[in-house]
Amino acid sequence: MLTKTCEEWGFNTDKVTAVVTDNAANMVKAVEIAFGKKKHIPCFAHTLNLVAQHILGIPELQEILTKAKNVVTFFKESCVASDELRKSVRADTKLIQDVPTRWNSTYYMIARFLDLRNAVSEILIRHKTAPPMLTGMELTILTSLLNVLQPLEAATKEISGDKYYSSSKIIPLVHCMISKLKNLVIEESLIKDVQKRTLTEINKRMGAIEQVLLEYLRIYCSSSFYSNIYNVTRYNNNGAKVPDTGGHEKEQQEENEQKKRLEQQEKKRRNRQENRKEEGMKDARSKKNRQKLFIFLNLFYFVKFCSAFAKMKIEHI
Repeated sequence: MLTKTCEEWGFNTDKVTAVVTDNAANMVKAVEIAFGKKKHIPCFAHTLNLVAQHILGIPELQEILTKAKNVVTFFKESCVASDELRKSVRADTKLIQDVPTRWNSTYYMIARFLDLRNAVSEILIRHKTAPPMLTGMELTILTSLLNVLQPLEAATKEISGDKYYSSSKIIPLVHCMISKLKNLVIEESLIKDVQKRTLTEINKRMGAIEQVLLEYLRIYCSSSFYSNIYNVTRYNNNGAKVPDTGGHEKEQQEENEQKKRLEQQEKKRRNRQENRKEEGMKDARSKKNRQKLFIFLNLFYFVKFCSAFAKMKIEHI
């Protein structure tokens, strides 16, 4: 199908520099058959998601995360408990329910849970049917886990909001993530294992991107590559900010603003095209009028010349 599409569009498959897909086996195989293994680039955002999902799937972590999810679900389902929490904290601050298909929703859930843990603990004590609160050690583990996941969340946010070609950001992001993870000082043995596994997964999965040599060189030749080194490092050092309200409203707002800017740019482009079209029509009419005037003047002087010539002949006779 891919080669057939290339033929229909009239270009040779040898001219294809790279093909970006998700990490599904059928997609990877299709690209390898059509264009060769070295021309496949895994989607960076999807690869980050796979790395995070792999880490969060560790059984010891799942046990702690399940306890946190049960507490969040209790507050979501209990109007009394949620009202008490609302009175104890800011009105616009609430617990965040994670979404299985988006790993960073788990990151936001953990961050908000840790932020509200004191109020949550006091409310759970007053409700006999409430699930157990996390222990001090479990909360410490979640805090350290958040530090490990933070570089991945910052990279996901950096890459997901883009509406343009962004491969020049990938290599700086990968190296910043690795640097930040290596410099983390962690005491808990479980999170040390998580840190090690995260670095292993990043090196294993991100290595395929650098194998596309032509694209790799083109990225380094791109002026945006060097500016992205600064921007990405800034993101990595500042850390990820958790949105004030649960979910992904901030990301959606950024996307809407970007969409609005693109619509405005498209409107300006159409206006410029219409103006150029009108100017072109005016120029065409003006040129046509000049041609008519030129023909008229030629005819006028020709008739005048013929008349004078005939008069001269008559006088000579």
